[in-house]
This record gives sequence, C-alpha cells and structure tokens, in this order.
Amino acid sequence: MHWVRYSIFTLIGIVALFKSIYFYSDGFRLDKIDRYLLLQDEAITDRTIAIDPDVKKILSQPFRYLAKGRQSYAFISQDDQYVLKLVRTHKFIKPLWSKHLPWLAVMRLEALEDKIQRHARAIKSYTLASNKLKKASQIITSSFSQTPLVGGPVFVTLVDGIGREHQINLQRVYFILQKKAVSLDRYFSKLIKEKKDKELSEAVDAFFLHIATRAKQKIFNRDYRNAMRNMGWLNNQIIDCDVGSFYEDVNGLSYSEEIDHFRETISHFLVDKQFDIDLNSSVEKICFQ
Repeated sequence: MHWVRYSIFTLIGIVALFKSIYFYSDGFRLDKIDRYLLLQDEAITDRTIAIDPDVKKILSQPFRYLAKGRQSYAFISQDDQYVLKLVRTHKFIKPLWSKHLPWLAVMRLEALEDKIQRHARAIKSYTLASNKLKKASQIITSSFSQTPLVGGPVFVTLVDGIGREHQINLQRVYFILQKKAVSLDRYFSKLIKEKKDKELSEAVDAFFLHIATRAKQKIFNRDYRNAMRNMGWLNNQIIDCDVGSFYEDVNGLSYSEEIDHFRETISHFLVDKQFDIDLNSSVEKICFQ
C-alpha cells in the first residue's frame, strides 16, 4: 500500500508544481503567440519585417513580463521605457475539443464564433492604430504596418513571470512596440491628491483634444468606458496605450456622440475622486469651436 500512497502524493506534487508554474507565468507559453497557428492566413508564410537600426537597439535589451490582456501579453523593456505587446494568437483558433467533440461544439458554437470575431476585430484595430494612429498611440513599430516588409529575422529576449528566458523571432508573432506611459487614472489621481488643479485642468483639455482629433478622422473606440485605464500620459500629452478597440465608421457614430461617451467616462472618474471641474466648458472650448 505504501507505493499507492507514494504515487498519490507524487501525482499531487506534480499537479501542484504545474499549477504554480501556470499561476506565476500567467499561462504564458510561446505556442500561444505563434502566428503560424493561423494556417488559413496565407500572407504570413512569406512575411518578413523591416526594423530600423534604432528600433533594433531598443529590441536588443531583454523584455520582462508585465501583464496579460484580453488580446495580448505585455512585456516591459529593461530600461522601463517601452512595452512590447504580443498577440495571443491561440485565441483566434477553435479549441481542439471542438473538433473531437462536435456535439459540444454545436452547443457552444455561438460563443466560439463570437470569441473568434472579437479577436479578429482586435487585429483590425491594431492595423488601424499602426497606420493611422501611430503618433497618437506612440507605436514605434509593429507587424501590422502597411509599409513594405523586407529584411531578416529579428530576435528578442523575453523573461517570463517565473524568470525563464525565451528567444523569439518577431517574424513568427504579431507584435506592437510602444512607448511606455503612465495610465490616466494614476496620473489624474496623483494631480488630485497633490491639489494641482491647474495641471489637472490642462490635462482634461488635452484629453478632449486627443479624443476630438481622432473622432474627426471618423475613428472611434468601442472601449470608451475604460478610457482612464487604457489611455496614458507621456511627455505632456495623452496617448492611447490600449489599441485593440478602434474602428472606422464613416456613416455611423457621430463626432458629438464620441465626445459624449468620453465626457461621461471622465465625469464618472472625477465624481468618484470627489473632484469638481466644469467639463462642459472644456468640451465646448476644445471640441466645438
């Protein structure tokens, strides 16, 4: 009976070990970011990337694990200045069980299709941001640029949540490299705490100017409710840190509706912080003159 007890404890130990690795690494694995999983995308098989020498210098440093988002894993550069986002391509494909358990796949078909379409929209948003909102989102380079792509492999060192190093070839992943910014909720909270009313008022004006400039291009953001977390402050300007929810709509949402969406979001934030400011005055001055 001793061997049975030993086997059980060994099995429990192995399961606990793998659970711990998964927890501390946030489930990150290289196969989850490999774009060659998407075999139906013929364009990826011969796609290469062109990297500017200055950008190569940025990418020559290690990037340590930062966080997992809905569509990507984020890594922060060693100098704490840049964020490398790697799209979770495994989210775009149907799970293996949908092939081997078709009866269950039929039951969950709507949920599966919605999941795939949601991530497909994210890819369109990344492409839109990389080509039309590059400055507004401080994108240094990405695999979604429409610029002709030529060049050889570019390798980057990643350090995951448990300290393991991984070498990845950027040709094999969908990536976005951005400058790091302080999130707006943190920046605004700091100004409120330090009672810097003038700086806060200027930051609010910059916020609406940023939204107005984008909305005039007929580019809108589905995730406006999380604007304070998804947008940031860098070098005295607002930037879009999360670029996964943009879409173009020439005949749909109006300019004023987009402004109202973001006015409501920032209003809720300031009310929660018990800070009183005349947002209507800022909106009229920045957006409608």
